[in-house]
Amino acid sequence: MPEMPEMETYRQNLIRWAQGRTVTGLDAPRPKRLNQPVEVVREAIIGCPVSRIDRRGKSLALVLGPEASAPILYIHLMLGGRIRFASDDKEAAVSCYLSGEHAVHFHVGLGRVDLLNQAGLAERWAKLGVEPLSPAFKPGLMRRAFHGRGRPIKACLMDQEVVCGIGNVYSDEILYRAQLYPGTPARLLQDRDWDALDQAIPEVLSEAAALGGVGDPTDPDDRLTGGFRQHLQVHYRQGDPCGMIGTVVKEEIAGRTTYWCPAVQNPRA
Repeated sequence: MPEMPEMETYRQNLIRWAQGRTVTGLDAPRPKRLNQPVEVVREAIIGCPVSRIDRRGKSLALVLGPEASAPILYIHLMLGGRIRFASDDKEAAVSCYLSGEHAVHFHVGLGRVDLLNQAGLAERWAKLGVEPLSPAFKPGLMRRAFHGRGRPIKACLMDQEVVCGIGNVYSDEILYRAQLYPGTPARLLQDRDWDALDQAIPEVLSEAAALGGVGDPTDPDDRLTGGFRQHLQVHYRQGDPCGMIGTVVKEEIAGRTTYWCPAVQNPRA
């Protein structure tokens, strides 16, 4: 599932590819991925300009017009979700066509491409926690939220109501950077562990976002996407040396496939 760095990269690519263009058409081979009938969505957005692309956590909002009443396409990609820019893509769940013979194809997995207004978008985004690269992410936030809890720290990192945008890939990379075993209950973390997380969360995510995350390019001219894949220290790297002194193993933790290094991330009783 694309996480904050991938979605921010998609946002930057959409600014390059779509912002300022006018919507000329919409196809939805998988209409259940929309929250309203295709005809309703099509009528609401055709002729509208793509005035702004916003992001919160793992979701995007294409604001189609300058007014407060402008329709919004809300994009929430799930496992296997991706966005492609091409003239044709028969596998996409939803395709939005733009002036200048441009098109945006949404492969959403079990995710959504929903038509919303400003109030509907605000309601969804109000449920999300702090953006990890914003000034609102302050030292001690994670500790205050999870200190004394029995949940594995990996599950805590992926709690979108506290800090939004972290998923399976970056929770592994953050916990490796902080030298914490992903299955460690939050109640066992010491002050130095919380301090290490406060430092590792913005470090890993800012590095990943700057390098375009780990996704696939959206189009032949995309020079933003995927540069962080070669910098992964543990995720996807079972059996390989980690970035320090050990070998990466794979384990299911908190219901998710997890990669970690026993030589660096010692489990605690």
